[in-house]
Amino acid sequence: DESVFPIKTTKREEFLNCLKTCPPIPPFSTICALTLLVVLIYGTLWGLTGPMALPGGPIFGLFALVVVCYLGGQFMRILKLPTLIGMIFIGFVLRNVPRIDVAKDIPQEWSANIRNMALVIVFLQVGLLLDTDALKNHKSTCSKLILIPFIAELIAAGLSAHYLFHMPWKWSFLMASMQSAIAPAIVLPVVLELQKKGIGVTTGIPTVVIAVCGIDNVLALSAFGMILGVIFDT
Repeated sequence: DESVFPIKTTKREEFLNCLKTCPPIPPFSTICALTLLVVLIYGTLWGLTGPMALPGGPIFGLFALVVVCYLGGQFMRILKLPTLIGMIFIGFVLRNVPRIDVAKDIPQEWSANIRNMALVIVFLQVGLLLDTDALKNHKSTCSKLILIPFIAELIAAGLSAHYLFHMPWKWSFLMASMQSAIAPAIVLPVVLELQKKGIGVTTGIPTVVIAVCGIDNVLALSAFGMILGVIFDT
C-alpha cells in the first residue's frame, strides 16, 4: 500500500518531475520569472534611452551592475551569509579587475546620487519601523551603544590607517569617520531582516540597534565635516 509504504524518489527523479510541470514549480518558477523580468526591464530601457542602454553606455553599465550584484547576493544567501558581502565583492570585481569595465561606464555623478538615495531609503525604512515605547525603556542602553562603539571604531580605524598605511593623522581620522558612517548600511539590513522574522522584537533589540545606528551615522558625518574643515583650513 503506497499510503503505508510511500515510494521513494531519487533527487534526479525529483528534478525531472519539476521540469515536467507547467508552469514550473519553485525554484524553477522563480528563475523563469526573474529571467523574464530582467529581459522586459532591459527591453524597456533600450526602447526609452536608445544607445545609452547598449554595451558601453551608462544605462547598460548600471543595469548590468544591479543584475550581477543581485546574483552575487543570492549566492551568499545560499551560503547562509549576508547578501551585502556578495554585492560588495561583485562591485569590487567589476570596478577593479582588468578587462571587466562595465562599472566604469557609470558616470561619477550618477554613483554619488545613487549612494545618497540608497542611504535615504535605508533610514526612511528605519524610521518607519522604530518602536518609541521600546526606545523609552532602553535610554541608558542606547547612550552606551552610541558612544562606546563609535569612539572605539574611530580610534581603531584611525590608528590602523596611520600605522599600517602611513597616512597623516588628520587624513587617518578622516578615513575613520567615513568608515564609521558606512557601518550602519551594513548592520541595518540584517537587523531589519531579523525584525521581520520576529527575532528579538519582544525585548526591543531591533529598535535599540536601529536608533543607535541612526545617531551613530549622524555623529560620524559630523566628525567627518569637522575633520575635513580642519584639514582644508590649515
